[in-house]
Amino acid sequence: MEFLSFIHPGIAAAAFAAGALPVLIHFLSRRRFHRVPWAAMRFLRAAYQRSARRLRIENWLLLLLRVAAVLLVGAAVARPFVPAGEVVPERFRRMHRVLILDDSLSMQAVTSSGRTRLELALAFAEEFVDSLPSADGVSLITVSAPARAIIEDASRDRRVVRQVLDTLEPTQRADDLPGALNLARKLLSESDYPSGNRAVYLISDFSGPAWAASKDHARTPASGAGLSSRVLDEVGELAESLSGRLPGLIFVPVGETEENVAITDIHLESPFTAVGLPARLVVRVSNLRERNAEDVALQIRRDEEILRRESLPRIESGGATDVVVGLELPSAGIHVLEASLVNAGEDALVLDNSRRLSVEVRERIPILLVEGQPGRASTTGPAYFLQRALAPQVSPVSVRTGLGDRDKGSFRPVFEVSTISAPELGAEALAEYAAVMLCDVARIPDATWSALTRYVLEGGALALFAGDGVDVPSFNHAVGALLPGRMVPARVISDGESETANDGVTLIVPPRIHPIIVEFAGFPDSGLFQAHVRKYIPLEDVPADDEIVLTLVTGEPLLVVGQRGLGRVMYFGTSADMAWTNLPAYGDFVSLMLSATSFLVPQRGAHRNLECGGVLREPLQPQETSLPLQVRNSNGQLAPIELVADARGVSANFGPVQRAGVLELSVGGDMRRFAANVPATESDLHTRDMSALVEDIGKPITVLNAYSGSNRLATMASKLELATIGLWSALILLIAEMWLAMRFGRKRSRINPPASAPGGLGQ
Repeated sequence: MEFLSFIHPGIAAAAFAAGALPVLIHFLSRRRFHRVPWAAMRFLRAAYQRSARRLRIENWLLLLLRVAAVLLVGAAVARPFVPAGEVVPERFRRMHRVLILDDSLSMQAVTSSGRTRLELALAFAEEFVDSLPSADGVSLITVSAPARAIIEDASRDRRVVRQVLDTLEPTQRADDLPGALNLARKLLSESDYPSGNRAVYLISDFSGPAWAASKDHARTPASGAGLSSRVLDEVGELAESLSGRLPGLIFVPVGETEENVAITDIHLESPFTAVGLPARLVVRVSNLRERNAEDVALQIRRDEEILRRESLPRIESGGATDVVVGLELPSAGIHVLEASLVNAGEDALVLDNSRRLSVEVRERIPILLVEGQPGRASTTGPAYFLQRALAPQVSPVSVRTGLGDRDKGSFRPVFEVSTISAPELGAEALAEYAAVMLCDVARIPDATWSALTRYVLEGGALALFAGDGVDVPSFNHAVGALLPGRMVPARVISDGESETANDGVTLIVPPRIHPIIVEFAGFPDSGLFQAHVRKYIPLEDVPADDEIVLTLVTGEPLLVVGQRGLGRVMYFGTSADMAWTNLPAYGDFVSLMLSATSFLVPQRGAHRNLECGGVLREPLQPQETSLPLQVRNSNGQLAPIELVADARGVSANFGPVQRAGVLELSVGGDMRRFAANVPATESDLHTRDMSALVEDIGKPITVLNAYSGSNRLATMASKLELATIGLWSALILLIAEMWLAMRFGRKRSRINPPASAPGGLGQ
């Protein structure tokens, strides 16, 4: 049985059981005859004994033929197979070959031959398919996300396979190697070919972070981390499932390491944008060449208008440079910023030489301040100091803020600040505000805390400022997951702990500098670090995911921020007025509050930036669902829109987006612009050394040379199916059985004529 196996062993067992039926019928038929003594039969007994031996041989021969025919038919249905080399030449073997074709963005890189990697891969695939034996079946899987099985069932029609290969077009999407490998395993698990007659051919450039080695591959700035181990594990499992006398997993590398300079990131350093507010655009340019990049220039556009063009410094091989461009967005609405490389020189992949950023600019940003002590004078409470910091009065005095040095005479307040008392908070529509700040609030009803929790989890911002009125147990009980740590009773700095008697302690920057205080970190003599804190409410058990922005010299955190759902929370352990600290008396208090609020407030429109292969999703207001909706892709063509309802409302969906560019969605008369970019991880065109890759995987893998016409089949079938042979053999046995039965029957009729025949024994 080690020599003979079955694809359907259950059917084989049933066939062997069915082989006993002719024998059973034979014995049942014998039981129908009864011995009846008859004197006349004694005269025939002597003649019968002379032919009895021959009759038994004939009966056993017919029985054996019938049993063998039944067994062969059943076994053929069970599809037996044997080692091919043991029985027949290799040309009679039958294989299921799965081609995994990489059609991701990196395959559009132009090689030294003038052809793209994808063109080389398709040429190999077509020639390979033409060279296969006619009995072989072919399946085809594409790698670009999401991986797809273009041909699922093993096709033996070469015209169909070639037609599919001819229609494949290059994509601008990232690769989905784990998905492609899983698809291959699924197809093979459902294959009706013997286990030894299955092979997978991965045709790829083997570049990018998916193939980054753990030890011998130097990561480039565009390379990601964490994907390579998953891919290597998937490859190892696939190789093990195909292991046999010969490797069933074959790598076919195409292309070599090509020169490339790319823009791998574009973002605004400012956390939000508003009219008249200066913004800093950060563009990362990566040199993925084997040599230095020189004389490369960068061009910045805003809504197709060229803003500036500047030459870049020399970028070392494998290095990157971040270019910071200051700009202003003059009007509210959705703008598209574009950065493009000029004079990139020899560049194998030009599609990654530009990136776009969709930015939503607001006219004003509404902030809600909640004053915890309603009877407090309007010019002395913490809400008053915060309002003056966030919306300073117009003055010709020049101040340094966390957003840069500006003349406040030309400064238009970005934040639109409203102040209410704590009892009024429950009636407010929180969704209308970008941030809610609780200033020395004692306690809040549970229903209001539930509303605040929903508000933060859905993308809002919440800030808590300490004070004499704060009820610590109430906050610890009610806030729960929102509070970044557990509050403990307020602590007063005694004279012995103070750096200056009765003056309190100062603030310091933690080892990890947070973006909120990055503008202050280089100025240790600034007002922020000269101010003193006399009283504060410490935090304990700060979650590891939360960030400590400022600490006291005692080492205790004073300013902590954290992510909660889609929103953020901030805890400020001392008061926002002069009651516990003299910080509000310094100008840096304005800078600190502006920077902290800028970090807390969510950036609108981030969902309008996506990579190729992603789906465009635009949330709609209830009244917008009845308006005319149209979307134009980057080619200016109208595309269909699908309305999708979820727990958060209705959104207009389009996609997946196939090509980079600017897409425009019109909702009635309102135009919303989206930016689609190529995946940055595909810009790394460094190919893996195949011998080192196979060594890293540690499984039996064959590497084929795509440019050589020899050894194209690589893995031949190791099993020979006997189903066809079994069916033909059963047919021959049945014909032989019928012929012998008729022949034996005629002989017996001549020996034993019917009793009623004229001239018979009765006469």
